[in-house]
Amino acid sequence: MGRLNYMPMLFDALRVGKTELTNGIVMAPMKRSRAEDEGVQPDFAADY
Repeated sequence: MGRLNYMPMLFDALRVGKTELTNGIVMAPMKRSRAEDEGVQPDFAADY
């Protein structure tokens, strides 16, 4: 059995912890430089 035979495919649903994802495509936050000292984004960041 080849390595790819048991690996999930990119567009298949998968579970990460308690979160069910519809596919394996995710995007990490692009920038944290606007975060406050506690690491929380201000409200205006959602508009960006």
